[in-house]
Amino acid sequence: CAASGAEDAEAFLASVAEYGKLLDALGKALRCDVLTPEHRRIAALAQRYSVTYKTSGAGGGDIGIAFTSDAEALAALRSAVAEEGFLWVDLAVAAQGLVVEELTE
Repeated sequence: CAASGAEDAEAFLASVAEYGKLLDALGKALRCDVLTPEHRRIAALAQRYSVTYKTSGAGGGDIGIAFTSDAEALAALRSAVAEEGFLWVDLAVAAQGLVVEELTE
């Protein structure tokens, strides 16, 4: 959070990478696959392009998220991921931020 708030991309990416390593260590300690073989393959591709990658979601990760400040590296990873047959979903931060809606009948 501090790295993001300080707009320190290098520290933010290092924090995300460390978080991913800790998730893997947790899975090994619990003797369960927190990182599925598919996520491990995508992580290896990300590493090839110097892109930080981590899973997101419970039970092996619903999705993986790639982080980088290098648009060309991200584009190269996107192509490599597609060539491997994985689905790539573009995400962006919403301009309006968090919105809370209350529905009443």
